[in-house]
Formats: sequence, structure tokens, C-alpha cells
Amino acid sequence: MSAPDTFSDVDDTLMAQMLYVDAVIGVGFPTMQVAEHAERGGLATYIGDQHNWKWAWRREALEALQLSTLIELYTSLKKASMP
Repeated sequence: MSAPDTFSDVDDTLMAQMLYVDAVIGVGFPTMQVAEHAERGGLATYIGDQHNWKWAWRREALEALQLSTLIELYTSLKKASMP
């Protein structure tokens, strides 16, 4: 996804999609099981080693999702991260 010249060049759906992608990345992975599931689904990559378990979201894979899927994903991650 290339950057627009101005924000007026971005439609509302695309702007919402970009915000939800950023929100999902910001939430991270509330549990190791969520991270592993995201990795199996192609949405995350394992970047840790034998001493540090760590995953990173694959931005390009998230950007390919429909807005409704991103909203569901974000909502589920937020619920799972609440005490």
C-alpha cells in the first residue's frame, strides 16, 4: 500500500483499514496461543529464538484483510488482553 499524497486522497474505508491494521499491531499478541494461531494463518512471523518467544505481525498480510475481518480481529485481541 503506497502512501497517499494528502489525507483528502484517502477514502474513509481505506483510512479505517489503515487505522485497524495499526491498532492490531499495537495490541500485539495477548497469549502465545494467539501468536501461534496468527503465525499458522500467515498473519504473523516468529522472530524469537530459543530463549525469547516473540512474534511480529505481518503488516502486508493484515493490509490484505477486509475491514470487517480487521475489526473482528482487533475486537478479539482487545478482549483477550483484558484482565
